Parts: sequence; C-alpha cells; structure tokens
Amino acid sequence: MVFLIETNEGYRFGIYISTFLNYNLIEESIYLRDDNAFIFSFNTFKKYEIDEGFTEYAIFLRKGKFPSFGRNDIYIGDNFAEKASSFCEYPKVFKRNKDDIGDYILNGGIKKFVIKELEVLTPYIWDK
Repeated sequence: MVFLIETNEGYRFGIYISTFLNYNLIEESIYLRDDNAFIFSFNTFKKYEIDEGFTEYAIFLRKGKFPSFGRNDIYIGDNFAEKASSFCEYPKVFKRNKDDIGDYILNGGIKKFVIKELEVLTPYIWDK
C-alpha cells in the first residue's frame, strides 16, 4: 500500500508499507510490524528507511481512524482537510539521512499540516 500526501503548503511525501491493512479485523489499537516500510519525499527526492530495531512499530492502527506510521513519524488526523490535525515527528522509527538538518523535514520544518490531497493506493485482492 502507498499513502501519498500533499499539504496545503505544497509539501508532498508518503509512505510505502508492504502490509495489507484490513480494517474489518481491528478491534483495538495495535502496532503492526513491517520490515519493508519506508517514507519518501517528493520535495527532497529522498527515501527514509525504517530503523531495523523498530520494525514492529511501522504501522499503528486505531479503529475508525487513519493509520499512523512509526511512532507518529507520520500521523493523519481527524478532519485532516479542514484543520492542522495531522503532523510529522520524523525521525523516530524511520532513519534520518546523514545530510538532513533540522526537524520536520517532510513538511519543510513545520510539525503540523493540513492535507490538501490524500491518495491511498492499495492492491486489489481477487478471490475466485
């Protein structure tokens, strides 16, 4: 699955997860492991790998909510298109590139953001 985010300020970033999310099975908040997850930025043209010691925190699912990734490396909040309820605290679970300076790199140094556009690309599972 791929989540693509564009903020009102024009920052574009996203996350790839290899785990298929089935929200029908969620009964409580839970972390999911994903050894292959990574964050990417179209503005910096960089890929941010998951830290090998924290792969069990790749995805956080909450019933009735969008997933968050890492330990709020990327958090998609309620009413994300209306108010700055989403934020990025990268790097926590995903590794910082050695040439990155400052915090909130994905969103141009700003922690909170309003999402202008959110696209979720998911594989189609065909069952005969």
